[in-house]
Amino acid sequence: MTDKRKQPRPCQGVKGTNPTLYKLGNTLARKTARSARRDLHPVAAAFKAARLASGLSQEVVAERAGYDMETVSRFERGQQSVRVATLFDLCLIVGLELTVQPARAA
Repeated sequence: MTDKRKQPRPCQGVKGTNPTLYKLGNTLARKTARSARRDLHPVAAAFKAARLASGLSQEVVAERAGYDMETVSRFERGQQSVRVATLFDLCLIVGLELTVQPARAA
């Protein structure tokens, strides 16, 4: 007797990949991306406040940084994560300094 249940298809383009693990990895990646956007919200809010304080429009900031205005807009709304290099570029234009320091011990 043959099992009529639908069998998972192998991942296309990735030889030897377990479909269940592949799907789990994609789910984890989406959750991580959402979490990163939530964590970025305070940074985006600080960026927007600095941009407004400096009297620059999103269009001007995007033009100076060499990015699309929609990228700046989505970043400020917390709808899009940006690369670290992009964040450094944007912050420099509005007069923010981005620093990295060791985490405090709990």
